[in-house]
Amino acid sequence: MKNKISNILLIIVLLIGICTSILATNASNEITIENIDYSPEKPTPQSIVTFNATVIGDNVSVFVFVEECTESYCLVNPQNVTMQKIAPNEYQVNVTLQHGEAT
Repeated sequence: MKNKISNILLIIVLLIGICTSILATNASNEITIENIDYSPEKPTPQSIVTFNATVIGDNVSVFVFVEECTESYCLVNPQNVTMQKIAPNEYQVNVTLQHGEAT
């Protein structure tokens, strides 16, 4: 149950971060988010997580907002990381989770 909540929260935070950044940066362009994923599926505290996104649009800047949480609260110092374009419409970044107490 803990991992499901953690994974759902991580996906929601990722989606919100990418959507917000894209909309704020490119309000005049039509943007399509086709896919968002990360691995490993169940990251352990202080591990490296790889985020991937497929985003279609001109002059797109894609960011990942990573907020680590426990069952009852989210920890301070969320990470806002720029994703690198690795192929046309494909973005990726590796993020090291910072908190040992995150679940």
